[in-house]
Amino acid sequence: MSDYENGKKIIKVFISQPMVGLTNDELKKYRSKVLDMIQRRYPTEKIHLINPFYPYYPHGHNESVWALGKSLEYIAQADLVFFSKYWEISYMCSLQHLICHYYHIPIAYEDGYFTHENAYYH
Repeated sequence: MSDYENGKKIIKVFISQPMVGLTNDELKKYRSKVLDMIQRRYPTEKIHLINPFYPYYPHGHNESVWALGKSLEYIAQADLVFFSKYWEISYMCSLQHLICHYYHIPIAYEDGYFTHENAYYH
């Protein structure tokens, strides 16, 4: 069942991007740019960012595996997953991409290519 707000369909977007070496401000600025791009693509829908920042992050063994599992929880809620430039060099992003591909979750890329056009309408 689709979510609506003020008569507009809500598209829930998860952004997958390598984050190593980026500040929180750089990440927020980039995500704002991505959301603007997606809004231009779908002008009649409301775009909602699924927030991937975790309030709690365990320290110790397998932190990356924990983060991957958490990101998959968010991806499971997404109508569209956006992959930023250089996603393929990140283990985390590559695994997220593989999951989206196998489970037919619509994907968008920074170059403007969108897979499964309108697939989120179910």
